Amino acid sequence: MSNTLFTAKEWLKYFLFSHHSKGHGIHSPWVFRFVKSVLNDKKSERHFFENQLKQKQLKKNTGYVILQDLGASSSINNGKTKRIGELALSVTTPFKYRCLLGKMVQFYNPDVIIEFGTSLGLTTNILAESTKKVITTVEGCQNIHKIALENFLQWNNQNVVAKHSDFDSFIQNFEFQNRTCFIYIDGNHSGNATLRYVEQFWKKIPDGSIIVIGDIFWSRDMANAWRQLTVPQDKKYTIDLFHVGILFKHTSCMGQHYRIRY
Repeated sequence: MSNTLFTAKEWLKYFLFSHHSKGHGIHSPWVFRFVKSVLNDKKSERHFFENQLKQKQLKKNTGYVILQDLGASSSINNGKTKRIGELALSVTTPFKYRCLLGKMVQFYNPDVIIEFGTSLGLTTNILAESTKKVITTVEGCQNIHKIALENFLQWNNQNVVAKHSDFDSFIQNFEFQNRTCFIYIDGNHSGNATLRYVEQFWKKIPDGSIIVIGDIFWSRDMANAWRQLTVPQDKKYTIDLFHVGILFKHTSCMGQHYRIRY
């Protein structure tokens, strides 16, 4: 089955069996607060309008970049030349979910913010505009990393630290020092790699931390990894928004899983 057909079938199941977007039927105060104060916060989204304009400008970019992909599609994309404007359209996290990440950072105010998969920097830009704290973003393709650096300079995102690194090395060397973390993983669409990153992070991050995973139904492999992550566990709530999956780590979390329409 192709990825497109698989994703379409998963979307239908999500639509039919997800909780109401207003939080009806959700008994956890923690999750209900997330729905009411973050998912349904429309006012904050207005502050991110300029990010859409940045994406429109990047779509017009006729320059080309040679990909050096370290992720699940590396066998297809390595050495492939792509137009920057095409990357701005196809590789970037959709604007709706970029806004969601920004709203989460504003609401939960984590000490440490990490993004895996910088791409052209559009998601990083929203994160940077949502807080005065440092955003650490990691990109595996050196050529794309260089373009993102130019974008951050142009956009005046002074609180961004952009690194060119493989993700495993970054996790191994990063010092968390018991600081609450917000981590967005969207740079390697391999189920095994995703599980590995989450496992390594989960051991290090303290209560109050959040991990968000992009494209959880991009393929059967990613979907299987996500389902393993939703197995009930103390101190963990998992939330399926179809395009992203969210893991909350907190003492009040009782190992429940929610599928919420967004």
